[in-house]
Amino acid sequence: MTAPFSTGPALPPAPTPAGGDHLKALDGLRGLAALVVMLGHSAYVYVDSGRAHGRLEALLKIVLRGGHPSVILFFSLSGFVLYLAFVKRPGTSYATYLTRRVFRIYPAFLAALALALALHLILAPTPQPGLGPWTLTNMVYPADPVMALRHVLMLGVFSSDIALDPVIWSLVIELRFSIVLVLLALLCGRSRIGLLALVILAHVAGRVVATRMHLPSPYIFGGSALGAAAITLFYLPSFGFGILAADLVLNTDLPRRLRLPHWAQVVVCAGAFAAAKLINDDLAWAVAATAIIFIAAAQGPVSSLLRLDPCLFLGRVSYSLYLVHLPILLALVYVLQPHVGLVLPVLLSPALSLGVAAGMYRWIELPGIALGKTLTADHRAAATRGA
Repeated sequence: MTAPFSTGPALPPAPTPAGGDHLKALDGLRGLAALVVMLGHSAYVYVDSGRAHGRLEALLKIVLRGGHPSVILFFSLSGFVLYLAFVKRPGTSYATYLTRRVFRIYPAFLAALALALALHLILAPTPQPGLGPWTLTNMVYPADPVMALRHVLMLGVFSSDIALDPVIWSLVIELRFSIVLVLLALLCGRSRIGLLALVILAHVAGRVVATRMHLPSPYIFGGSALGAAAITLFYLPSFGFGILAADLVLNTDLPRRLRLPHWAQVVVCAGAFAAAKLINDDLAWAVAATAIIFIAAAQGPVSSLLRLDPCLFLGRVSYSLYLVHLPILLALVYVLQPHVGLVLPVLLSPALSLGVAAGMYRWIELPGIALGKTLTADHRAAATRGA
């Protein structure tokens, strides 16, 4: 017997907006966000070294400050896209959904983890003059089998659980969101206000606990089970807002009633970003991210821009790019910085990371997705025969 991965008549199938091209636009949006994160870390390494001054320092700080809001955008995109899949496949069991999700996340994750561990073991980094404290903290650390196992299990409780590849902190949160997606989607189908209230209350509770535990901001790891739970609740609105936006697109006439002129779409995206930057709070960034996703899913100049080939390429490789860019950046910096300075490795890292990510997408991500579909297809066929 399978647990229904559906909500019944409360969530009827609906035509997809923008003639089905909205998913391509959202892929492009994800790709640009991954690019911002990668460039932000490269900028951070240079600023961290203390070599940037004046206008160059100001410019690099603008780039690096886009990294965390881009992660918030990832969370909202996941909520939006996973909810669409939830509605379009109402007969899918929870086991099938979770299996496919694991095979979507884990193959590239394990490959990136193996790459990071191999680089760490081969290079055996030690403190190096000319590098800043953030760079050295993420470069020089002890590694052992237990630490590697905790990475594989995506525990994400202590800093050592993400040391091999610090960006995986968000992947840990993403996996936790994926596990509870069904409950959130069911609640959305019955009461959008109920889901909105739940995620806001969760955010407030998470913020209060994280503050009382004196966790450093931005919240990346909790230091304990309670802290880990707190930061998960803290980021829940990002995911929940994405679900709500998808439900409004699919099941209401709101997109038609709010159909904006092309110039207004650009203004809304720019205004949402500017307002979130002014407030500079994660909840504000979640609202801004959802507004941008809503515009990207509609027809107009924003959607057209995001469906250009360069953006779509970035979208395809975005997951692998997100996972591998930091280990590659730190390895290049460690090897080249003593000989040629910091500029060359910082500039080389994005190009090398894109090449590695493209290979991982083709040879690891796609086969992993296909294997997950094959395994769940066999499972569903066996279940049908058993019934």
